[in-house]
Amino acid sequence: MEWSETETTTLDLIASRADRAATLQALLDAEIASEATRPRLVVELAGELRQHEQSVARLAATLQPAGTVVGKSRQHQAAALSRWNRAV
Repeated sequence: MEWSETETTTLDLIASRADRAATLQALLDAEIASEATRPRLVVELAGELRQHEQSVARLAATLQPAGTVVGKSRQHQAAALSRWNRAV
């Protein structure tokens, strides 16, 4: 499996955001365990954590290592076959 330069940069971004999400999770856990829990801070940390997790998932979905083949759906194959058969 080989990554392009763009994908390598994306992997670095994913790692950075995943590390930040882990830090946010630790802060959130500490705040929840605290005796003087501040609800506003818990909500802010939870929202920020959720955004980081979504960002990581979105970035990971863009990765496609060189040499991998993207499968075709049956719907796309049927549409292509109908176009080809019409041309005959």
